[in-house]
Amino acid sequence: MRNATVVVAAVLVAACARGESQTVEQAPPVPVRLADVVTDEVARPVRATGTVGPKEEVGLGFKVGGVVSAVHVNAGDVVRAGRTLAVLDLAEIDAAVTRAQSALAKADRDLERARRLYRDSVATLSQVQDAETAAEVARADAEAARFNRRHAVITASADGVILRRSVEGGELVSPGTVALVLGSRARGSVLRAGLSDRDVMRVSRGDTA
Repeated sequence: MRNATVVVAAVLVAACARGESQTVEQAPPVPVRLADVVTDEVARPVRATGTVGPKEEVGLGFKVGGVVSAVHVNAGDVVRAGRTLAVLDLAEIDAAVTRAQSALAKADRDLERARRLYRDSVATLSQVQDAETAAEVARADAEAARFNRRHAVITASADGVILRRSVEGGELVSPGTVALVLGSRARGSVLRAGLSDRDVMRVSRGDTA
């Protein structure tokens, strides 16, 4: 029994000797910064997916109806101001211009003849006034025909990019039909994103995005 006690004591002494021989490396001190505790309201960010595009979108169409002769651009094409984008078949439109100009020429001749006859006391003042009215109407019709002719051709109103194309060559369109949508770069670009009703209530003008 005494021998067992001696063995246990020797084991304990050896273990203590090994523990004392190991050196413990201390980690370097970590610098910290103190700050006052404050209470603040942290809003959950609003996340949305959108597209970047021109700030101004312009719908381009024909003033009169007719058959589309040609469309020279596609969606995504970059265009310069004044470029011809689409054209109607001008046969019928040009014929209308010719008729209006011929009617104006006849009305001017009738007016000149009525004035000459009035000076010779052959025509009455009422007849001269009727001829003047007819000439004014014919002049307005001719101007309207020329206006329609100019707007039977779509040109780019500003530098930009074609966003949408809605017509094809040979298609019959009615007056005012939007044939192309032009993204004008005159006023820069903008990010358009759709928000849910709940997120809309959390967004205010001037928020950082």
